[in-house]
Amino acid sequence: MIDIRPVPEADLRRWFDALGVAFGEEPSEEQWALDRRILDADRVLGAYDGDRIVGGGAAFSFHLTVPGGGAVRTAGVTGVGIMPTHRRQGALRALMARQLADVRAAGEPLAALWASEGSIYQRFGYGLSSLNGTIEIARDRAAFRRPVLPVGTIELRDGASARDDLAQVYDTVRMRTPGFFVRSTEWWDVLLADPEFRRRGSSKRYHAIHLRDGEPTGYVLYRIKNDWGSTGPANV
Repeated sequence: MIDIRPVPEADLRRWFDALGVAFGEEPSEEQWALDRRILDADRVLGAYDGDRIVGGGAAFSFHLTVPGGGAVRTAGVTGVGIMPTHRRQGALRALMARQLADVRAAGEPLAALWASEGSIYQRFGYGLSSLNGTIEIARDRAAFRRPVLPVGTIELRDGASARDDLAQVYDTVRMRTPGFFVRSTEWWDVLLADPEFRRRGSSKRYHAIHLRDGEPTGYVLYRIKNDWGSTGPANV
């Protein structure tokens, strides 16, 4: 019998490791240290088989921008997974039912997440609200459709000196764009950390800030993956 219940502080690391197994990953101590900083410990649920944690889920406490303006309290669903040894036994359904009941009891009108497998969450009442994608552009085959005159300046900064300007630009966009959420101090700390496990063979992260009349108006965060082949550079 799999039991769904809150995870006490002493079990949080075991819960984190169990989710690593569920996702087929091996999280490092450095990753755990960062994730622990933004984890809402009182919103962590575990799937227990006796005293063993075989999966679980959690939620962040967000304020999310909605159409029409303003922000509402939102449960940011995260870390949902069941170990492969305990799937097809109703554990995920029980977990999601408990979490949604907790969200309703907390008075949060929304629950939202970036789904690793979107078809899973439709079974529990979630619907598609936004699309996320990537675009690869070969620089030597790309051009602006219309002429663009350079305005302002661009500065490269380290994370610490870029932070205030990044937050200013983000908040300007967040307040008018549905689906954006308020980032706390801890969220910015974790976002701007640049540990090796995040690089995946690429360079450190660069922070480019666009300024106009001394005010930040945009930014790009990027890495470079070096690839010097026999015919010359093919970096990404």
